[in-house]
Parts: sequence; C-alpha cells; structure tokens
Amino acid sequence: MDQLNSAHAVLDQIFHRHDGLRYRLQYGDDENPAIIEVPVGSRSIHVSQLKVDEEKLNETIEALAYAPFDLYSGPLLRATILQANN
Repeated sequence: MDQLNSAHAVLDQIFHRHDGLRYRLQYGDDENPAIIEVPVGSRSIHVSQLKVDEEKLNETIEALAYAPFDLYSGPLLRATILQANN
C-alpha cells in the first residue's frame, strides 16, 4: 500500500470515530444555521501528495496550515503528504 492510500485509510478511521468531523453547517430559509451530519460511509477526507522544492518547503507548509476550512461543504479534515525534491 502506498503512502497516499495508507494515509487515507488511517484518516478514514479517524473520520468514522469522531462525529464532529462529519458535521457541516447549512443555512435554511430562516437564516439560522443547521448542523448536518455526513453519513459515515461517505468519503469526505481530502488527502493529497505534493512534490516541493526544498527551498519552498516551509512556504508550502505555512500555506497549507493557514488554508481555511469550508464549514458548509467540508471536509473538516485534510492531509497533505509532502515530498521534498533534492
């Protein structure tokens, strides 16, 4: 199993165990937020793999760390596997 699939398998288990990661906010006609739970069987975790030049590694990590989460459509959990180019 490669790194991407392994990471996805582990994060899927975390997603299934923690209800809060499956919540989304949606606004109805009355403009009050409603909490919607995504079904356990759905795949809503984003795992990506990036190759990055070593000089840009810190910049990339910072950009990924500060990327906002979309509370309306999710996912509330994401992971990126970084591979430094030599």
